[in-house]
Amino acid sequence: METNEGNKLDSPVHVNINRSIRMLHFSDGVEEEIEEEKKSLTWGPWFSHYASRSGSKVLNAVDYAGESLANFFGITTPKYQIEINEYERLQEEKKRLEDESAGWVPKNGGGDIPLVLNEPLKVMGNYDNMEV
Repeated sequence: METNEGNKLDSPVHVNINRSIRMLHFSDGVEEEIEEEKKSLTWGPWFSHYASRSGSKVLNAVDYAGESLANFFGITTPKYQIEINEYERLQEEKKRLEDESAGWVPKNGGGDIPLVLNEPLKVMGNYDNMEV
């Protein structure tokens, strides 16, 4: 009886192992070339193979779920990016306004326009006889 159980544990298990050879990237998606390999394993390596394969799939699923939740709650966006964008927009608008009004307002003393206090002198006489 013990020999039969011992033979069961040592009997080979047939496993198909798929390995990717290369990834082909197309405009409408990605295709993966897979090489299928058939092996006969005993129970120890078989269990190890399926445990690592299952663990890899669970890790990928948890990673995807965590990334999706972080994206949904906005954790992946920079903390002050909205304020930075607003500051840059205000700086660009201020510079644009300065460039547009550069020829209209002198840049002395806060943009005050100097006033003319004296009236121009009236010239009496014949304008035809004036030399230029």
